[in-house]
Amino acid sequence: MSFPVQSDKIVGGVAAGVGEFPFLVPLKSAGGFQFCGGSIVNEKFILTAAHCVDGDNSGLNIVAGDYCKNSDEEGEQKIDVVKVTLHPDWDTNTNVGDIALLELASPLDLSVANAGAIQLDTDGSCSQGTLTVAGWGTTSSGGSTSQYPQKVNVDYVSNADCEAQYGTGEITDGMMCAASPGSDSCQGDSGGPLFNMECGGQTKLVGVVSWGNGCALPDYAGVYTRVSVYVDWINDIIAGGTGAGC
Repeated sequence: MSFPVQSDKIVGGVAAGVGEFPFLVPLKSAGGFQFCGGSIVNEKFILTAAHCVDGDNSGLNIVAGDYCKNSDEEGEQKIDVVKVTLHPDWDTNTNVGDIALLELASPLDLSVANAGAIQLDTDGSCSQGTLTVAGWGTTSSGGSTSQYPQKVNVDYVSNADCEAQYGTGEITDGMMCAASPGSDSCQGDSGGPLFNMECGGQTKLVGVVSWGNGCALPDYAGVYTRVSVYVDWINDIIAGGTGAGC
């Protein structure tokens, strides 16, 4: 399989605890190369970024319950991906529609402590305030990827303020931004989750790591695919639909 050139965007974070985010999974090649992240939506589907899987996906697999990148942990579930569905609006030039669903060859066991689905933010109500991003990405722009998943808190940035940073028309309704001084997602975190841990007493997935200008640069927020905009499409694909018109 090929690997995404755009693996944009944890800087300023700390190591997550074992099993702290059971919905977080790495995407790996047949040879075990880890290149992006994803989120467990249910026992058969993983949500990630389209740019992570826009190419040859032969041998693509995910590992639920993974913690240390270069070793196998007890209870890991390695499952092949049998189908990749990119959002029909995905555009490599504008980053619009940077979201994809991965269908697994067999269902995950979500009754165990280190694997679980995350609920989606269906109406955008969870997308503001303090959010958390997690992944195995680099801890500095262009640096080495982390052995263990990292987590960092970032603050919601309005689309208007984010567009002022990137330019008119660059930030669409299907995107959202978040930033905090010295903190960001970075290379290798792409496709991973941006989530609100305190939304009505629940953890909700609000964004998918998508793109940005470097990592934790003071004048540029990280840009994420806004999950609430794509909920209808996600539900349609999971239900066996084509996603057309969603």
